[in-house]
Amino acid sequence: MKLVKFLFLGIGVVFCLNLVLLSLSFHTNPTSLPRVNYFIAANYFNSEESLLYSLPQIEKLINYLYHDDNVFVSFFENGSQDTTKQLLADFQNRLRVPNSIVTCNLNATNNWGKDSILKETIAKKITIKNSAYRYRKMAQLRNIALEPLFTHKFKNQAPVKVVFLNDIFFKAEEILSLINTKNGDYDMVCPLDYFYLFYDVLATRDIEGYWFSGYYPYTRHKESQEALRKEEPFQVYSCWNGVAVMDAKPFTDHGVRFRGRNYQSTCECTQSECLLIAKDFREVGFSKIYINPSVKVSYEWKYYKLHNTPILSQLVNWWQSNWFELERGRNQKGVGCSMPPYWEPESPSYYMNSTCSVPFNEKFPLRPWSSEDCDREQNYEVRAFERIKEVCDLY
Repeated sequence: MKLVKFLFLGIGVVFCLNLVLLSLSFHTNPTSLPRVNYFIAANYFNSEESLLYSLPQIEKLINYLYHDDNVFVSFFENGSQDTTKQLLADFQNRLRVPNSIVTCNLNATNNWGKDSILKETIAKKITIKNSAYRYRKMAQLRNIALEPLFTHKFKNQAPVKVVFLNDIFFKAEEILSLINTKNGDYDMVCPLDYFYLFYDVLATRDIEGYWFSGYYPYTRHKESQEALRKEEPFQVYSCWNGVAVMDAKPFTDHGVRFRGRNYQSTCECTQSECLLIAKDFREVGFSKIYINPSVKVSYEWKYYKLHNTPILSQLVNWWQSNWFELERGRNQKGVGCSMPPYWEPESPSYYMNSTCSVPFNEKFPLRPWSSEDCDREQNYEVRAFERIKEVCDLY
């Protein structure tokens, strides 16, 4: 009996300690935020589970940020089969800030697949590389959500920050902390995002251009590891991680848009639109890109709670750190042109200098990528954007 009482007492102490630690972790005072305009954007598809939690948090975030009509909300939903459309409609009815919330019916979205748009049978080697087309379609869906940024006029002349959300679990206070990273002195900042492991390895590269591992401490870069352990921001080459807060100037002043890979004398490696946006930010002089590891988001509630409960998170980090070291003995097969383990460098030319000559595919690793293939893929991106706007009545 005494043992049971002791166990319950211990559980109670741990629970109270976690509450204290959680309360201390959200230290951003909304009044301390710089006076800027906020463009909050998102894409949603079958996002019912996360929206039930996140929409009230978005409303709370807007209340924190709102000052003199400085918030605009732009959401684009494409063909959900659950209650996502209704949740967004109800949310829009509650909104008291300028907004554009567009939903598109399922029958319409069936008309923007590559076969439908290109009106031809795609060669087998192109069909195999579906990721190249998927990234292009995702880029255009994001660009649809971004469009009101170029037409909406904020009342004041303050700078604009774009807060671009995925369908994640988060608290409003966490996004406030993300926005206030380094007192706003950044061009792009991201949190860490999770399932059980760190999730967004496809879009994240450390400051030296190395891939992240899914296992804690994620990066081989020693200074970044030290900042991570202290939960202090550290600079990276690229990130997205469920939500990115970005300076709007690359979009509004320099013509940057989400995109698939480009082609010059050879084709750029197949990469996520969320990595390429960081590359393009850098090319127009916006290179202050950070991860703020004190902010942790997730695509599932259970993993959100796991990584935001301090004691549990510390146990997970300790356990994963063992796998981080053991991972060196594994052979990892790639995606895109190359996906080396985190401790081996990926040639920066794969995503910095447009010199990937062939697509990676373990069945056909040496198959050349012809100029005809490249033209077809680029044509799809342009026509996909037009088709999406047409079938969703956005013209």
